[in-house]
Amino acid sequence: RKETLIKIIAELSRILLGVTFIFSGTVKAIDPEGTIIKMGDYFTVFGWGHAIWSDALLSFAMIAFEFMLGVCVLLGVHRRLSTLGILLFMAIMTPVTLYLALYNPVPDCGCFGDALIITNWQTFYKNIILSAAAIIAFIYCRRITPCYSNRAHSIVALFAFAFGVAFCYWNYSHLPMIDFRPYKVGANIPKLMEIPADAP
Repeated sequence: RKETLIKIIAELSRILLGVTFIFSGTVKAIDPEGTIIKMGDYFTVFGWGHAIWSDALLSFAMIAFEFMLGVCVLLGVHRRLSTLGILLFMAIMTPVTLYLALYNPVPDCGCFGDALIITNWQTFYKNIILSAAAIIAFIYCRRITPCYSNRAHSIVALFAFAFGVAFCYWNYSHLPMIDFRPYKVGANIPKLMEIPADAP
């Protein structure tokens, strides 16, 4: 009974982490320009020198890595390595989001792009939950059922990363496949700029 409960918790943690990371990576890849701008905001806040090209390279790599981690964890690919990757990712991002929540140097972290804008405190609470799930998934990674044989693991991981980079580049070179921004093509900009009568 205990082993069954542990497996259920590990599998639920795997699903939560996988779906969240895939969703986060996908919506960032849909609007990589927005991620590049947000990356520049972070560099400015922390006083790090940066250039547009380096922001773009780092953004593409981060988005593809995040997407790959989500795919690997969800499918049970390289279970120990992928859960460790997510655990380290959360170990870095959780303190960063606590700093953002306390001092509010940027209005939102951009973790879900423009698809889902949440406050810095909401982001921090979300990261606490994901960190707990990451710890469970890492400790009990052997309880996670893989969807592929070991020989296919590296192929799946490389394909996920390559797809993330290619999808980023396509959306960077064209208009976003799905535009989550308020002033998207076809929007009535004068109408959107009107102040509602009941606005404070």
